[in-house]
Amino acid sequence: MKYDLEGEYYVLILGIAFSLSFLLMSSHLLSMFVAMEAVSLSSYMLVAFRQKAHNLEAGIKYLIFGATSTALMLYGASFLYGITGSLSFAGIQQGLTSGTSDGNMVQIALLMTLAGPLFKLSAAPFHIWAPDVYEATPTPLISYLAIAPKIGGLYIAFRLLETVPYDHTIILSIIILLSILIGNFSALTQKNAKRMMGYSGIAQSGFLLVGLLGLEITGLRASGFYMAVYIFMTSGAFLLLDMVEKQTKSFQFSDMSGLSQKFVFFGIIGLIFMVGLTGLPPTAGFTAKFLVFTNVWEQYSGGGHKILLWVLLFGLINTAISIYYYFKIPYFMFLKTPPENKSENSLNMTQLSLLTILAFAVLALFFAPQWVQNQLF
Repeated sequence: MKYDLEGEYYVLILGIAFSLSFLLMSSHLLSMFVAMEAVSLSSYMLVAFRQKAHNLEAGIKYLIFGATSTALMLYGASFLYGITGSLSFAGIQQGLTSGTSDGNMVQIALLMTLAGPLFKLSAAPFHIWAPDVYEATPTPLISYLAIAPKIGGLYIAFRLLETVPYDHTIILSIIILLSILIGNFSALTQKNAKRMMGYSGIAQSGFLLVGLLGLEITGLRASGFYMAVYIFMTSGAFLLLDMVEKQTKSFQFSDMSGLSQKFVFFGIIGLIFMVGLTGLPPTAGFTAKFLVFTNVWEQYSGGGHKILLWVLLFGLINTAISIYYYFKIPYFMFLKTPPENKSENSLNMTQLSLLTILAFAVLALFFAPQWVQNQLF
């Protein structure tokens, strides 16, 4: 649908992009903090900019949880500085490698410092803001906010885990299991598609983090591939919902009834994105999950922690569970009877063309994942 976005919107969007660029270049806890806060402040303002009640409520919740995660991150960073005497990633790594630090204290400091990137990823336990923000924010903007901060969050989580030379398997596995559990089971009961995507984003963050277990190169490449595929799938899913709203004036599943009976090609394209987000063939979502699960199995079979087997089994089970809520959209669009007062609006051909390109990318990367993998690491 058409959105009348004021000029300030574009300034804030560019602000997030520039801040993420600095975040990806940061090699120091202080520069990391400044860049992450610049991303956060622009994001808060984007959510609350329309000054409607639900936007302000979502923006305040976003701000409160963002401030909490920032406070924890700074507190953890201060512990790392106190232990090593350095704020640079290289200095912290050197200080921990050459010193005799208390391992438990270092792990606690790391976990607190991870609060910042986990908030950007909307991973548990810093996920509570996501459903309200997804539901209240205009669809093009939440499509951007659902993807861009996750890229920075995943990269910084990797840098922090790499910097602290300890075994992070238990801590990271618990975060992954909580994210997948909370995201999947909360999404099951949703009746609003955008809110469902909010909970879906929490679960997807768990899957994104799976590749960081053990910090093996194969796992890192798997997470990088997953992130690339997630960009196409999520962008397509939100564009799909935007086009659905133009037809139904709603994001409720029940109001989508019979939509694909008139626009069959549109419905097939939408099905591709839902299959991809579930992680089924023949989409790149299957390849992404196959790669991260394969990495976990290789680590477990090579003598890794028993919790890795739980991560693998839990991930597979929850992939099957996610079929229920992802397939709600094609179920209502294809199989439900359309209402008598159904809208007769035509589809925007520019949007449909873009949707088709995104769907083609999701399918093509299933058959040729090397197009992305060869660009990683």
